[in-house]
Amino acid sequence: MPKNRIKAGMIVAAIKNYACLFIACFFFSGITHGKEVLPASPWITGTYSNFTYNEEAGDLNGVEIRLIRTRTGIKGVIQFAEGGAGDVVLVNVITDGARLRFDLPSGFQPDGAFEGLVSKKGIDGTLLHKGGTPEHLVLPRTQSYWDRH
Repeated sequence: MPKNRIKAGMIVAAIKNYACLFIACFFFSGITHGKEVLPASPWITGTYSNFTYNEEAGDLNGVEIRLIRTRTGIKGVIQFAEGGAGDVVLVNVITDGARLRFDLPSGFQPDGAFEGLVSKKGIDGTLLHKGGTPEHLVLPRTQSYWDRH
């Protein structure tokens, strides 16, 4: 008879442990429900651009970032335009959920580091120029400027 009591006690303890785990999962899933929580980095891939063309002056201005998933992580193709289309650069993008960061190489104009937060609408971030001057950038999620023209 004592063996049956031990088995029954172990079963009850296991049920209590699973019930606690289920309640904890349910509770923590409810904390984030309703907020715009983004999945891990694969979701952030896409094109973000605020390129605008001023017909009167004939100038193209803005920033375009294309985030692409690769075997080694997220890569970014970055292009700045100040009066005209600038060169492009390929960078490694560090992601943490909806946050991203990348460094622009020395010699690229501009050079510095970018940090931003991705939402379903776009990227809101700051480019910290090498000289230390911050520039706030809002880049809507959109089709590439080059695909539209």
